[in-house]
Amino acid sequence: DDPALDGTIGDDVIHALGGNDVVHGFSGSDTIYGDAGDDQLVGGFGNDAIEGGTGNDYLQGDQGNDTLRGQDGSDGLVGGAGDDLLEGGADDDGLNGGDGSDTLVGGDGNDQLIDISSLSGSNTLTGGAGADNLNVQVNGNGVSQVNLLDGGTEDDSLSFTGRGNATLLGGEGNDTLYAVSFSNSSLTLNGGAGNDTIQVYYASGSAIEGGGGNDTINAYGFNGTIDAGDGSDTVRLQGYTNGSVTVTLGSEQDTLALDNASVQAIVTDFTAGAGGDKIDLDGVLNSLVNYDGSNPFGAASYLRLVQDGADTLLEVDVDGAVNGSNYTLLLRLQNTDATDLTTANFNPPFPPDGSTPAGQTITGTEGDDPALDGTIGDDVIHALG
Repeated sequence: DDPALDGTIGDDVIHALGGNDVVHGFSGSDTIYGDAGDDQLVGGFGNDAIEGGTGNDYLQGDQGNDTLRGQDGSDGLVGGAGDDLLEGGADDDGLNGGDGSDTLVGGDGNDQLIDISSLSGSNTLTGGAGADNLNVQVNGNGVSQVNLLDGGTEDDSLSFTGRGNATLLGGEGNDTLYAVSFSNSSLTLNGGAGNDTIQVYYASGSAIEGGGGNDTINAYGFNGTIDAGDGSDTVRLQGYTNGSVTVTLGSEQDTLALDNASVQAIVTDFTAGAGGDKIDLDGVLNSLVNYDGSNPFGAASYLRLVQDGADTLLEVDVDGAVNGSNYTLLLRLQNTDATDLTTANFNPPFPPDGSTPAGQTITGTEGDDPALDGTIGDDVIHALG
C-alpha cells in the first residue's frame, strides 16, 4: 500500500498500481488509474477521468464534468457537481450522479443508481444486466428537462420523483416502476416484458404502457393514456381524474378498478359478457351515501347504464336520488352495447339490469370447514359441526 498519492494543481496522470491506495487529484483535469487493490480515488476540481481497475474501489469526481469507471469489483462511484459519466462495470456497484446532466450505467451485477439533483439537468440511468435499483429525484426549484431510466434485464426497480419529463422503461423481468410528478410535466412508463407493477401520481399528459405479462397499474390523479397490453392486467384509477384518462385494457381478461365516485375515464376496448373484462366497483360503492348493500343498479338508483350511440355510459348518483338529475359519468365504454353487459363484468357481480341477485343455500361439513362465504344475494348458510 502506498501513502496518499496527491496530484498537483495541474493536469496529472496518476497510476496507483497494486495495493489499497488513496489518491487525490486536486485541481486540474486529472487521469487516475486505481489498478489492483481496493482504492479510494478522488478527482477534485476539474474534468477528471478515473478508472478503478480490479478490487472494490471508491471513485469520487467532485466538481467538473467527470468520467468514472469502476471496472471489476463492487465499486462506489460519486459524480458530484457537473455533467458526469459513471460506469459501474462488473459486480454489484453503487452509482450517485449528483447535480448536473449525468449518465449512469450499472453494467453487470445488481446495481444501485441514484441521481438526486436540485438544479436543471437531463439524466440517463441504465441498469444493464442484473436486478437493479434506479432512482432520480429532482428537489427544490430545479426543473429537470429529460430523465431516462432503463432497467434492462431481470427484476428492476425504477423511481422518479420531482419536476421535469421522465421516461421509465422496465425492460425484461418483473419490474416495479414508480413516478411522482410535482409539475405539469410529461411522464412515460413502459413495463416491458414480465409481470410489472406501475404506480403513477399527479401526472398530466402522460402515458403508461404495461407491456407483456400480467401487470398491475395504479394511477392517482392521472391524466393521459393507459395501455395495459397483453396479459390479465389490473388497472386501478384513484383520485380525481376529470375525464382525461383513456384506458386500453388489451388482450385476455382484465380488471378496471375505480377507487371512488370521482373517477372518469374512457375505455376503448372493453369486452362484455362471460369471460370478458371486469369493472371493480368496491371503491365506488364505499363512496355512496347511505348505501345499504343492495343492487346499486336497482331501485336505489345509485348506478345506471346508458346507451349513447355505439358507446355505453356507466353513470353514478352518489346519494341515490331517483330524479336522475345528479348522475355523473364514471366510464364511457366505447363500441359496447349495454345489453351485452352481465354480472360477469362487475365486481361485486350485481345484475346490471337492476334485478335482485339470487341467493344460495351453502352447507358446510361436520368437521372444520374453510371459510364459508356468501354471495351478494340473500343466502342461507349452514355451518354444521
